[in-house]
Formats: sequence, C-alpha cells, structure tokens
Amino acid sequence: MTDPVAYTGRTVLVTGASGIVGSWLVRSLLSSGASVVAPLRDEDPRSELARSGDDRRVACVRGLGWASAFTLHDGLKRTVEWYREILL
Repeated sequence: MTDPVAYTGRTVLVTGASGIVGSWLVRSLLSSGASVVAPLRDEDPRSELARSGDDRRVACVRGLGWASAFTLHDGLKRTVEWYREILL
C-alpha cells in the first residue's frame, strides 16, 4: 500500500485474507480506517486472521468451498452480490 490514507473510509475486498500476506494486509487496511470484506474458503483458528481477532473486525463471507477456477469465479461473484445486498 503506497498511501494508507487513501483507504480511509473505503471498502476493500481482500482475497487470501486468512493467509500470511493477506492477514497482514487486512491488519494494515483496518489500521488505516478501511472496511474489509474477506471471502473465506474455510475457517482455520490457527490462521493469523483468526488468532489476531481481525476476523471479528471484517465482513467475512464464509463457506464458499472453492475447488476450481470456475467455482472461484462463482464464489467471488456471490461475495460481491452478498456484500452489495447488505449495503443497499
């Protein structure tokens, strides 16, 4: 992230949020004032996202069960549609 202030008050979709790099990106975005949406394939209490408690500070879309590129596309589409519904 080049300018953290640019994310203040914005909503950011972070794929891979439960991974090492993604969890640190989530933490950085949250500290800069962004809202984060994180599609999660499964829940892992050992992930940095869960251990840090940041999973309770982001809008997690759980249980997408992505197994292939086709379902990955569908999962992301459902995530965006779900998030759009809760905003409107």
